[in-house]
Amino acid sequence: MATLSELVDTVAKVTGMDPATVALLARHAREAGLIAMRGRGPSAAAMGLTDAANLLIAVNTVQHASEVGRAVPLYRQCVPYERDAQGNRHALDGVGRLGEIMEQLIRAAGTGIFPDPFLGKQISPQVKGDFAQGNLWIGAQFNVTFVAAALRIVPREAGDGLPNYPLLDSARAVLAFDFFFPTRRRKGVLHKFFRGPGIMGNRIEEMTIGHQTFRAVGQLIEPV
Repeated sequence: MATLSELVDTVAKVTGMDPATVALLARHAREAGLIAMRGRGPSAAAMGLTDAANLLIAVNTVQHASEVGRAVPLYRQCVPYERDAQGNRHALDGVGRLGEIMEQLIRAAGTGIFPDPFLGKQISPQVKGDFAQGNLWIGAQFNVTFVAAALRIVPREAGDGLPNYPLLDSARAVLAFDFFFPTRRRKGVLHKFFRGPGIMGNRIEEMTIGHQTFRAVGQLIEPV
């Protein structure tokens, strides 16, 4: 059983964030009902996949702790989109929202078992085998300026000591999905802390987490 303090420590360590900052975000998430709350010490609430996903969303999408209670539910509701052969994006309806998908990927990274089906797609034995052997990694990118995210399943790159950027559109991805808030007749994207959708600005802040983050949190929540 993982406690909130253990989840905070794990997220801080694997992301390189200040533990006090992660703890503050976790406290605001718990006060907003986004993380389980019950007792202390031996009677403390056990952390589950939803708690873990909500904390990862919080640490990657908010600039101030007071934003957690509003931001996390917005991101959790984001709908997946996929590009067709012509490069046009189309919404995938009825296959899950970003919050649920984050939970599935945390479990997958911790256990080495890729979900099948995933976002309404049957997963090939080759992909499942490569994932189990550590040859495929998960990457997630969150837009901080507006409510959107991207998930990529990419081949593991050989390390040369320099950073890789697997989420760029030019990178080869086995599975690629973008997520946007489900605003009907949207003209632009939904800005988190402005009224209604708007045109995307030229300056966009983004946060990226890699496979190691999903794996560390997954192994804590559901140890094999």
